[in-house]
This record gives sequence, structure tokens and C-alpha cells, in this order.
Amino acid sequence: MLLHNNDVERYNKRARDKHFVIGDPVLLLSPESTSSSTFRKWRGLGRIVEVCSPHSYIVELDGSKQHVHANRLKRYIVSSDCVIMQPDFETLLL
Repeated sequence: MLLHNNDVERYNKRARDKHFVIGDPVLLLSPESTSSSTFRKWRGLGRIVEVCSPHSYIVELDGSKQHVHANRLKRYIVSSDCVIMQPDFETLLL
């Protein structure tokens, strides 16, 4: 039993709860891809439309709503590392 307690303590050191609010953009883990953690497939872009409990959410994805546990969600983060400006026609004439 002591070994089990050590495993629990080690897991809890890095484990973090996921919390989302209505309107958050998320990615959804596909059910068929959970067998291999190396090749997981994330679908998205979905939005949180309802919070059912601290770990249960209604997600709208591709026009349909799904009841999903937080373990199958990943926050979608927009990166702004690179901004590309394509000049329009009016800018080129000046």
C-alpha cells in the first residue's frame, strides 16, 4: 500500500485541473484516438457553450453540441508570434 501512496503523490505533483468558461475556444480529443497517446487526434475549433459541472462541459463543434469531460478538452491558444501584412491595392498606389 505504501507504493500506491507514492504513485499518487508523484501524480498529484504535476496534475492540474482544467477549468473553462462559456465562450472559451477548445480542441476536442477524438474518441477513436485515445488508444495511442503518441498519435492523438484533436478536432477543433470548438467553443464552450455551457458549464455542467467543474469537469463537464457542453461543446459546440461543427454545428453540433456534445457533452464532454474536461479530460478530452484542450484550450486553444492563438499565437501571435508572426504577423504577416499583405498590402492592399490602395496602399500600393500611394
